[in-house]
Amino acid sequence: MRHVNQLGTAGLVYPSATHTRFAHSLGVGFLAKEALEKLGKKMYQLHRDLDRICVIVAALCHDVGHPAFSHSFEHFM
Repeated sequence: MRHVNQLGTAGLVYPSATHTRFAHSLGVGFLAKEALEKLGKKMYQLHRDLDRICVIVAALCHDVGHPAFSHSFEHFM
């Protein structure tokens, strides 16, 4: 994942488009943790550690089923 381009063919047009799937996954995991910290204070259901871990794991896995260049070919589906 460290070397798989997240932005598909955008790198052909924009050479600085170097966002990888690894960086995307780290960002999503970080944002899920941040959201839990903000929401956890208001939602008593998220106080259990297992619930918090499940939310973060789900966020990290949200793109698991995407093949390479999947967004590039969505308009054909």
